Amino acid sequence: MPTESDRKTCIKRLKTVYAATYVLCDSDESSDEECEVYLHCLASVMGKRYLSPRQSIPKCDEFHRFLFNLDSDRFRQEFRVPKETFHMLVELLEENEVFQNAIGHPQTRVEHQLLIVLSRMGEYGSAASVGKTARKFGIGEGTVLLFTQRVISAIIDHKDR
Repeated sequence: MPTESDRKTCIKRLKTVYAATYVLCDSDESSDEECEVYLHCLASVMGKRYLSPRQSIPKCDEFHRFLFNLDSDRFRQEFRVPKETFHMLVELLEENEVFQNAIGHPQTRVEHQLLIVLSRMGEYGSAASVGKTARKFGIGEGTVLLFTQRVISAIIDHKDR
C-alpha cells in the first residue's frame, strides 16, 4: 500500500480536529473562532497541490546528443545493443499508439525514451534504480517509470501482432 502524502495526512488531521472542536465545544464565541481558524487552514491546505516548494530537475538535452554520437562499440557498451539493433527497434516501435499523443502536447522522441529504458535495463543492482536513471538523464523519476512502461508495452504489443 502506498504511503500517504503529508498533504493528505494534514487534511485528515485538520478535519478530525475541526470535527472534534465543533462537536465537543459549546457554541460560544471562542469555539466559533477556533472552528473558523481550522476551516481556514483546511481550505489553505486543500487549495494547494503541494505543501512544500517543488524543485525543478535540471534538463540536459546535450547528453542525448552525446549518446547518439557514440561509436558502435561504446554505444553497445552503454546500452547493451548494437546501434543497428537500436535503430531497428525505434522503427518497429515508433508507430505504436503508446507513443502517439492525442492531447496535442509533444511527447519525448521514441529514440530518447528507448535510450533511457535500455540504459536502465542494462544495469543491475542499485545502478538500475529509478532515481539513478533519472539523475543520469536529467528527468523525473515518474518520467523514467512512464518511459519504461511505454517501451515495454510497445514491445509486448508488437510481439502479439
